Amino acid sequence: MVALVLVGHSPELLRGLRAMLAQAAPETPVSVAGGTDAGALGTSAPRILRATCPLQRGKRCGRGRRRRTPPSPCE
Repeated sequence: MVALVLVGHSPELLRGLRAMLAQAAPETPVSVAGGTDAGALGTSAPRILRATCPLQRGKRCGRGRRRRTPPSPCE
């Protein structure tokens, strides 16, 4: 399964892009992380983490396969 996390400086732009993706690929989960906690333009590591964690729930590597990415802090 493919899932996307859109990261950018503008939350409004990301929400619009997510809406377009929902129409083009409705089966693909899309999460967004844009702006700061204060509501300004920018990026925020905690926001990125919060956007990523729901997409990783229940994901495990197949038997005998190694993980290609470092473990997530969500696990």
